Amino acid sequence: MNINTDFMFRVWDVVNKCYVDSKQNILVIDSNGYLLINDMPVDDDKYIIEKCTGYKCVDGNYIYVNDYVEWKLGLKMVKAKVVYEHFCFWVYWLMSTDS
Repeated sequence: MNINTDFMFRVWDVVNKCYVDSKQNILVIDSNGYLLINDMPVDDDKYIIEKCTGYKCVDGNYIYVNDYVEWKLGLKMVKAKVVYEHFCFWVYWLMSTDS
């Protein structure tokens, strides 16, 4: 089954410091870009929408904006944060360590 990841997202609750459970709540981004939870508008300052990159990590889970990823580059392990800027996904290099 092919999944269109263009519209996949998850929502971080800033106040409770956890992801909003999409199995218990209906999450919608309306045509104006506002987040609705169970058809109710929410305070944008209390939630962060994280877009899916469409890529999966080695364990099969999708990678989203604000995730941290690691990979081996030569003899070093590289750690970076996934961001979405200028209509592209990027990784901001955080650190590298000897493997």
